[in-house]
Amino acid sequence: MKKIIVVIILVIAIIIGIVVAVNLNQNVDKVIAIYDKSEMDGIEQNTGYIVSNKTIEGYRYGYVNYKGKVLLDVEYNKIYRIQDNKNDENIYLIASKNGRYGVSLNGKTVIPYEYQSIEYNNTNELFILKKGNKYGVADLKGKTIISIANTNVQINGLYIYIETPDEKYVTDKNGNRIEMDYNTAINTTDNENYFIKTIFDNEKYVYKICDKNTNDILDNEYSYLEYAFDDYFIASNEEGKQGLINANGEIKIEFKYDLVQHVENTKVIRTLNLDTNETEIYNSNIEKIATMTNATIEVKDNKIEVYNEKEEIQFDFNGKK
Repeated sequence: MKKIIVVIILVIAIIIGIVVAVNLNQNVDKVIAIYDKSEMDGIEQNTGYIVSNKTIEGYRYGYVNYKGKVLLDVEYNKIYRIQDNKNDENIYLIASKNGRYGVSLNGKTVIPYEYQSIEYNNTNELFILKKGNKYGVADLKGKTIISIANTNVQINGLYIYIETPDEKYVTDKNGNRIEMDYNTAINTTDNENYFIKTIFDNEKYVYKICDKNTNDILDNEYSYLEYAFDDYFIASNEEGKQGLINANGEIKIEFKYDLVQHVENTKVIRTLNLDTNETEIYNSNIEKIATMTNATIEVKDNKIEVYNEKEEIQFDFNGKK
C-alpha cells in the first residue's frame, strides 16, 4: 500500500512540474512577443531572453528571465549574461547604457553604470573595471577588491597582476599581496591536486606541474602542458613534439607526435602523426587499442566512434571496445 501511495505522489509531482513548466513557457512567450526581437541568453540553466526594440538611434536592449519577468527595461546598448558558478538562479548581466558599463544581479544594480569596460573572470568570479585610463577589480557583490587606481590589471589563473606607475605586484583573489613573481601564473586543472605553473622567461613560456600552494611537484619543464585526466598530462618538448606524462614526470606516450589529444569528457587519448596522417588511440590505462589512417573521431550517444572510409571502431569512454 505504501508503495502505491509513493508512486501516486511521484506521478502527481511530475504532472504538477509539467503544468508549471508549460505555464512558465506560455508566460515567457507572451512577454517576449511584444518586442521586435528576442534571443536566448546562451546559459543552459534558467535560460532568459535578451529582448530589443528598434529606435531612431538603433536597437535598444532589455532582459526577460525564464519566468517572464522583465529584469532590465529596453534602454541598453548591449547586454551580456555571465554564468554564476554558485547559483543558477542568479542572473548577472553586464550591460552598457549611454556608453558606460555596469552590472546587475536579478535586475538590481550591483556595479553602477560608470565604466568604460567591464570584463568578467569566471575562474575567480571577479570583474575587471576600467574607468578612464585606470583599472580596478570588484567581486560578484560589487565590493571593490582592487581600487580603480592602476595603470593595468590582469587576472591570470588564480591571481591578480597589478601594474602601477611605480611597481608591479601580485595579489590573491581577495586583493591581498602575495610573494609571486609577476611573470608566473598558476592555472587550475580538473583535478584539485594538480595545477599548471606558467613562467615567462627569456622571451618564452615554460610549464611545470605544481600543487595548490604553488610548490613544484616535479622539476621538469615543458614548452607546453595540458591536464588530461587522472594524473596524466599532455606535454611538449623543446622540439615541439608531444607526448603524455604522469605527475611524476614518467613518460607514458613517447614525445614523437605532432598532436596528442585528450578526447573531451572521456578517458581516451588520441595521437596524430601529420606526415602519415596516422592516428593511435589509447585507453584509460594508456594502452594502445587502435591505429587508423585518415581517422575521424566523434563522441556521441555515450560512445566514441573512430572511422575512415574503410572501417569504423566504437569504444566506451574508457576506451573499451
